[in-house]
Amino acid sequence: MENSIISNRRVVAWENAAKMDSSFSGFYLCVEGNTDLNLWKEYTVKTNVRIQVLNGWENVLKRIENQVNCIGIIDKDFRDLTDTLPKEKNVFVTDEHDIEMMMFLSCVFPKIIAALKIDDNGLRSDVLEITDDIGLVKLTAEKHNWNLKFKKQSNKKQNDFDYPKYEDAIDKKTFAYLGIEKIIERIITFSGSKSKVSDILTVIKGLDYQQGKLSNGHDFAYVMEYYLKYRHKIKNITAEHLEIIIMSAYLSANLLQETIIYRQIKEYGNIHNIQLLQ
Repeated sequence: MENSIISNRRVVAWENAAKMDSSFSGFYLCVEGNTDLNLWKEYTVKTNVRIQVLNGWENVLKRIENQVNCIGIIDKDFRDLTDTLPKEKNVFVTDEHDIEMMMFLSCVFPKIIAALKIDDNGLRSDVLEITDDIGLVKLTAEKHNWNLKFKKQSNKKQNDFDYPKYEDAIDKKTFAYLGIEKIIERIITFSGSKSKVSDILTVIKGLDYQQGKLSNGHDFAYVMEYYLKYRHKIKNITAEHLEIIIMSAYLSANLLQETIIYRQIKEYGNIHNIQLLQ
């Protein structure tokens, strides 16, 4: 209830800010979080677009509802797999699961590996093998309404989250992936759930998706941090650092301009006779 109140207050605050800014005749671009802000602010036409950070896709949809001068960007998540893609013409979804995965799956990833001076062409595939399995459990839990948790508000750091110990699914000596059973065990423990590994395995057995389709960007960065720290002895790296590094490389390569979502927003601007993106 408290989170819902805070959420509504944020939406109302941004709506009021827009009403008070009567001199602005452009569009408001509503995004989920700061990563979206840091990416899209490099490509919007500043005189025509103002970005509002709404903290979550639910708030984005609330903010743009029945608004003629608002567009929203939300993560695709599993929407294309669950037939829940938004029907509103002023809502756009990321090409991949989220903004971070658009970057991690792009052609700049090998350049990041080279910049870190490590020889590991299989690193992305190794990480995806784990994060795709995490995503498979998430997707199935969503479909079956299992009471499983995949992140919790951190007690140590404000505005941060704790995650299941996915690193326990990696062999400490060989760094081989120990399988989805270990992932499920960590999620069950983290959730305080009475679910059984065998029951979950029975449901997800035989399900198969394209590599990278189910992976979440934060999970990817979390698992990649472990590999870099322990397989490659890069001790001062963090998941947050990785997201900053990959975004910098992605921006430098101007890859956002090659995406479907970029083209869709440009076309939307053309229809409404306003240049939204450069």
